[in-house]
Amino acid sequence: MTIKNLKFKIFTFVKFFMNGKKHQQGSTLVELLIALSIFAIFITIAIGGFLQSLTNQRLVLKLISATDNMSLTIEQIMREMRVGTSFMTLTDGIRFDRPDSDDLGMTVMRRVTYTKEQSPWDSTKFAIKREVQDLDDNGIPSGPPISDYITSNNVNVAYFNTTAQAEYTPGPCRINMVFGVKAEDKKVSITNYIQTTVSSRIFSDICE
Repeated sequence: MTIKNLKFKIFTFVKFFMNGKKHQQGSTLVELLIALSIFAIFITIAIGGFLQSLTNQRLVLKLISATDNMSLTIEQIMREMRVGTSFMTLTDGIRFDRPDSDDLGMTVMRRVTYTKEQSPWDSTKFAIKREVQDLDDNGIPSGPPISDYITSNNVNVAYFNTTAQAEYTPGPCRINMVFGVKAEDKKVSITNYIQTTVSSRIFSDICE
């Protein structure tokens, strides 16, 4: 039943009830209370629907904003993975090695790790953390890792899963990633899942 139909039925009922006795010139207190009660029910239903629509609108706007910011993060991850090698999938993350330039312009290898971690802005949410560590000539990490969070503070990463596969080894590694972006408004929440696939341009001995 729509609000328009409910309003018409309430009006018809009240009109019939008030004019039921033709010889009466006014309405009794009981009739007035019944009419007010019906009107109050109508107002409650209308306000409840209006408030719910506002909540849904805020939730959708939050999800759109978070998804847009997450898309930028995914593009950054894919850009690094295209030139990566030695891929290793982790629980809620992925690790790989990639060539880079040091302060002197020399080419060095660095190990990059992306993981889902507790957000530094809100302990109830999660964010994507990027960690980079230099590798020596033997591929062993040297020096302390440098880490930062690359997702915006309005993004709540509820899910991060990766799978890796290669048709032959050594060969290009193909990584499938699934991200879950969660938006909340009061007690209502919704999660948008984003799936993407990227292939490395460098042959890799490790793809697992």
